[in-house]
Amino acid sequence: MIASIQKEQDQSGFSTKIDTINDGENKCLVYRPVDESAIPIKNANQLLTEVAKKQQKKHREKEVLTVARIKAIAISSKISQYKIEADSFIWNRSKEEFSKPDSLSKKAIYVSEKTGKEITNKDLIPDEGSLLGIQQVIQQSILDNAKEPEKIIDSVLTMDRISYDSKMTYTPDDLTIDLPKNSTGTTKITLKYKDIAPYIDTELVSPESIKDALPTLDENKKYVALTFDDGPNNSSTLDLLNILKANNVKATFFMLGQMVDQNPDAAKRVYEEGHEVASHSYSHPQLPTLTTDELKSEINKTNKAIFKATGVLPRNIRPPYGAIDKKSAETIGMPIIQWNIDSQDWKSKNPGAINNVVKQNVFNGAIILIHDIHPESVKAVPGLITMLKNEGYEFVTIDQLLSGKQKPLNQYFGMNDERLVE
Repeated sequence: MIASIQKEQDQSGFSTKIDTINDGENKCLVYRPVDESAIPIKNANQLLTEVAKKQQKKHREKEVLTVARIKAIAISSKISQYKIEADSFIWNRSKEEFSKPDSLSKKAIYVSEKTGKEITNKDLIPDEGSLLGIQQVIQQSILDNAKEPEKIIDSVLTMDRISYDSKMTYTPDDLTIDLPKNSTGTTKITLKYKDIAPYIDTELVSPESIKDALPTLDENKKYVALTFDDGPNNSSTLDLLNILKANNVKATFFMLGQMVDQNPDAAKRVYEEGHEVASHSYSHPQLPTLTTDELKSEINKTNKAIFKATGVLPRNIRPPYGAIDKKSAETIGMPIIQWNIDSQDWKSKNPGAINNVVKQNVFNGAIILIHDIHPESVKAVPGLITMLKNEGYEFVTIDQLLSGKQKPLNQYFGMNDERLVE
């Protein structure tokens, strides 16, 4: 058994020396690192002594062998676990063998094979946009788990954001975050990596934890995203939903909060029929012209209206007129969705002209801008769908088009056109 333990230590990647602590017939072998600075666990020798003595005190029987050591375990090719462990083996005279060990562990940490150091918040979450994306997941999760979410929606929307200084407890399977002080009733939250996959370095988590986390598209097919702005209303939006349903097409609706407040049932139907709901502000202002407080109000009022109608917070936002700047993007904290084909339906108000603009400009991965508040625009949609299907295109939502990888502080003009908001 000792030989087996020694072999394991020899394969650990660091040299050890044996320190023997005797307590009568109860012997303890402590495998101490020759160079403590080479071990990613701080105060490793002190912790080894503490755990060894605790185990010895626990087992006062005769003929007990306790082994204290630093165990290095490869979780994956990118992650290793280091932990201080003391195993107590009791000799069974009748069987002439040691019993299965009773173990005591202390101070388990996870180390990046790339850096050789403990995985930090910054290692796992690569940038500020990713932090903001996780903030969105946290807000939705709190609401999903609340008994009466409508009572805390305002607190959720105005809660302070997490930062790299937030206490986060990492394991390869999930991430637990201590939240800033808030009035939502939630102080700590554990997130599954599949829910925050776009915002983390996926090489630093277990492959099983992110299996099938993100939607994928067939590289051999052509896709477009139909997007509709400025609704919903109780007339043309409902006509549009009938058309989309009849043609088995899913789209993305960038809704004005004031229109959702006026027509919550229409917004609810959009969501229930499998379309993506997104924000287009509350009252359609030029967002960069607003003060920080005014902008927060526009965003929060819209998100609240959409949540009340559908039960979900919108993930994405399209700024009115496409107007956005860095400061506004930071305040908003949502992915910015632009477009690369403007149907100019608001200008022509002619179904034939609308379809002609799209036909002349369409390409794989395009985001098409239309407005569902114009009856003429809605009348163009059946012909538009037929034309695009005949040309081999399939219809997807924005989330599908971008494979769920869009992040705050970035703006997206198409499937392969991502830009940092400057």
